[in-house]
Amino acid sequence: MARSKNTCKFEGCGNPVAAWNMCNTHYKQWRNGVELHPIYSNVVHADATLAERIERHSEPGPNGCINWTGALAHRGHGQMGMRGRRGYVHRFVWEAAHGTIPAGIVIDHMCRNPRCVNIEHLQAVTPKQNNENRSGPSRISTSGVRGVSWDKATKSWKARAGSVWVGRFANLSDAEAAVSAARREVFTNSLADME
Repeated sequence: MARSKNTCKFEGCGNPVAAWNMCNTHYKQWRNGVELHPIYSNVVHADATLAERIERHSEPGPNGCINWTGALAHRGHGQMGMRGRRGYVHRFVWEAAHGTIPAGIVIDHMCRNPRCVNIEHLQAVTPKQNNENRSGPSRISTSGVRGVSWDKATKSWKARAGSVWVGRFANLSDAEAAVSAARREVFTNSLADME
């Protein structure tokens, strides 16, 4: 098969030329002094089904999780290209099992493990419910307890369940118990009471 003038000179590549008769990836390999080799996605993923890619790029994790071992996004979610688009692996898994994700719906990890691609650990929820299922305190928490912070003015622990005021408490354990109980009442996500 004759190579087109405008495709990479690396045999079997077929990607458009970027520089020195090579595609961008092969040019970078050459520029960095790496022996030219096939582009992984062209060779391995071209005809691979989602199930084959999950099997190839995952491993068993704790609590029944199936952890993605491929590329990760900045918050730890598995990421890959599939059917001409790049996206989160757990969303591809959900779509394969249930169809298109409706507008305004996100796929939540009930296990709270962003690398998990086990369909049994995923649920379709609203962004509000997804936030309710968040685990642990925020990054700027001073108490180490979700929804509880120290109030210097009153020298007490103040507690909130989302936007709902729970109260002030003399000790952290009472505040933690109260905010956890409030989340079970206020939040619509059935996992909201889990810490």
